[in-house]
Amino acid sequence: FIFSLKAEGKDVYISKDPTVTLDVDTTAQDHTLDELNSPAKVGDTFIAYFIASGSTRTFEVKGSMDNGGGATAGTKSLWVTAINWGLTDTPPDDYALYFGLDALKASRYLTN
Repeated sequence: FIFSLKAEGKDVYISKDPTVTLDVDTTAQDHTLDELNSPAKVGDTFIAYFIASGSTRTFEVKGSMDNGGGATAGTKSLWVTAINWGLTDTPPDDYALYFGLDALKASRYLTN
């Protein structure tokens, strides 16, 4: 899925590691968060994306869900429960956003 974040009042950093940036929950047996992508911009570091105060940045998340064998087949979902961010890039996970995340959900039918 794709989402955008706007920095309000301060510059912020978002980890390039999706497992640091995103807290997720799922009804599938297993899941992976493989990538968190955004085109390179001034201010990015080796480990984090930079969002200047007043700016908006768009991110794409890539991952997968599976039932790991033996789980009940059906429509399974994965959703974001928090987006972690920081004021520095070492590490950028000092704060978390917990609201306005309802659209950050993916669902698909999985066999067992």
